[in-house]
Amino acid sequence: MFATRCPYCGGRTEPVSETWETGGRLVRVRACASCGRESARETRWEGRRPPSESARTRGAVRAALWGGGTLAILWIILRLTDYGGRSSLYAGVAATLEAFRHPGWAALLVVFTVLVLLRARRLRATPVGSPLVEYVQLRAGENTLAVSVFEGHEGTGHDHEAPRDRELEETVRARFAALGRGAALGGDSDGVRLAGESRRALRSLGTDLGTLLGKDGAAGRAIVDSAATHMSLRVPRELSDIPWELAVLREGSGALWRIFGIARQAVVPTARRRGARRRRLPLRVLLLADLERGVPGRELPEAAREASELMELGAKRPEVLRIVRRTPRTAAELVQLLDEGFDIIHFAGHGGAPDGEAAWTLADGVTVAPAALKAPVEPPALVFSNACVSAGGGVGLGGELAEAFLSWGTQAYVGPLWELSDHGGAAFAREFYEALADGATLGMAMQAAKIASAAANSLAWLGYVLYGDPTAAPASDGPEQL
Repeated sequence: MFATRCPYCGGRTEPVSETWETGGRLVRVRACASCGRESARETRWEGRRPPSESARTRGAVRAALWGGGTLAILWIILRLTDYGGRSSLYAGVAATLEAFRHPGWAALLVVFTVLVLLRARRLRATPVGSPLVEYVQLRAGENTLAVSVFEGHEGTGHDHEAPRDRELEETVRARFAALGRGAALGGDSDGVRLAGESRRALRSLGTDLGTLLGKDGAAGRAIVDSAATHMSLRVPRELSDIPWELAVLREGSGALWRIFGIARQAVVPTARRRGARRRRLPLRVLLLADLERGVPGRELPEAAREASELMELGAKRPEVLRIVRRTPRTAAELVQLLDEGFDIIHFAGHGGAPDGEAAWTLADGVTVAPAALKAPVEPPALVFSNACVSAGGGVGLGGELAEAFLSWGTQAYVGPLWELSDHGGAAFAREFYEALADGATLGMAMQAAKIASAAANSLAWLGYVLYGDPTAAPASDGPEQL
């Protein structure tokens, strides 16, 4: 369902052709189902045959080995069985086949075979030579910005350096903050409307970000020309408040978030990390929303609507999400809830940093800093903090919350870089969980939510970032599950 997205309009694309050169390059061309434009993705491939042909060959070899092994085991069993036993076995097989001579059984067998083939098609592996994840690491020097690009865990790395433009960095920060103030202060019930001026400002911001990364240079080409569908981005703390996901690295192409499902990586203490347990469906979701309802001036109507929509989604998809709504009033009550072993924690309410630490506000106005809480025995797989993060305290507060939860052993965190309006967060959360419930990876769920929000002319999506593994799929039974 969540195929590679078009870099021009964000629509779904389908493969058109594959060009391969022995020991050289592999170029796949995909066409967009929405705008019809084609886009090419290039990678290195050192095999003797194209990856698609190699994958088919390996599948045929595996099938032959399984079939041959089964026949060999059956032959050994028959050889070890005496004549009387073999006669009884043959007679039993003949009687069984005689019972299934009715045409209805043949029709049932055909239906079963079709279902198995459809299921196998959905579970087909990613072709070899098309790495799923691209790893990008930024390192800030005094006068240079180093960019390292790796394709896959064992892929070839490329190091690039671009002159560091500190003045442009500050300009980007200021322009991003201005967009954040517009998203927080303006807007009607549908969110802030993207006028033509705002679209041009966003595009200009993406171009400036691309310039910082070496737009149209070796670093930009190495990133954009990857065949990966996801990106794992590691950014130093001093550059974490810059929205690198919005960077445009090639004229005419889309921003990075439209091309990849992106997640950032946070450096967290390892002493408190715990081993991840296998998650089973349905996922248990602890919903903490509009905790200060009834307090004049502190109510969040959109957070209440967000809670209702998530509860409705849980009722529609009980096989995937089991949502439990609670209203803790003290830090002790919150710790007790966390110790119940929820898979996902979703917070929609007031946040900030009253004592210098990123915090959540509970029902009685008590602020709780997650960094100061006792880590639960079984940390959640995902924390979604849909709370205002004071822009005055620096957008690094979102990173502080991410580090606090990830240090528990939480595997992924979603939150905003800036202060949110009461209008923008609810729609984004709904789209994110709907995609997640449909089996999307975290990276693709973020991409789907941003595309839907942008289509609704909202600015709220700009501030959201994901920390963790972009390829993990909490609502999937596959090997990539959280």
